Amino acid sequence: MKNGDKLIRIAILDLYDGVVNQGIDALFQLIDTIKSEKSNPIAVTRFDVRKKREVPGMDFDIYISSGGPGSPIDSSQSWEKEYFHWLQSVSEYNEDSANNTKKFVFFICHSFQLACRHFNLAHVSKRTKNAFGIYPVELTTSGKTDANFSGLPNPFWVVDSRDYQATLPDIEQFKKSGASILATELGKTEEKALMAIRFNPYMIGTQFHPEADEIGLNKYMNNEESKSKILVEHGIDVWNETIHKLKDPEGIRKTYSTIIPRFILHAIDHCEINNA
Repeated sequence: MKNGDKLIRIAILDLYDGVVNQGIDALFQLIDTIKSEKSNPIAVTRFDVRKKREVPGMDFDIYISSGGPGSPIDSSQSWEKEYFHWLQSVSEYNEDSANNTKKFVFFICHSFQLACRHFNLAHVSKRTKNAFGIYPVELTTSGKTDANFSGLPNPFWVVDSRDYQATLPDIEQFKKSGASILATELGKTEEKALMAIRFNPYMIGTQFHPEADEIGLNKYMNNEESKSKILVEHGIDVWNETIHKLKDPEGIRKTYSTIIPRFILHAIDHCEINNA
């Protein structure tokens, strides 16, 4: 650490509701990698949004909101009120021209679907069948030039696991808000899932899991309990195909090492410039 380097405070909003998962550990692992690349001291705080109804205040520089189980469209859930109030507070802070240093937010899967609802950008609905595995995702024209995605092959590989999905973008609302679609499902011609959106210059999200790495996913796939569940719900072919794709060095490893690290590094650079 150099004298004068700004302390970067990162909030992880844990939406897993106490369910054992690889996602939160993977986020901490990614942040540890960033710590080795930047001289800034980095402090990370985890907030249990659903079980303890915890949300961070405005004293953080970066917010990463996780995936999680259950319905992203059941508005009767009491924790959603606090979550949307937090999101609105961050949005209003960033819109205030008096605030030179902005707050950066990354939404993952369940959080992405909540953000689509909050900003009225797409229709979120339950899928007829759970999506699970490693799949190709296609960059849009906007995605090809977005700093968080540049350098990725097109299509690129992602870890997908969702019971719900955001589809049917409201094009007028996208134009009005300045949001842009960065990636979509590959191959489908109708009701393609929106796989990545830049909601505004400081907020971005993916419907897939960019924090997933081959080591963590391989561990999950071979865990006795989770393997049994995968075999029952998806069959041996899906399990074998996922294990095979984990061995591809240009697969999810590239996605893991690109999207969230670039998001964090860009946010840190912004903080350094505006606090110089």
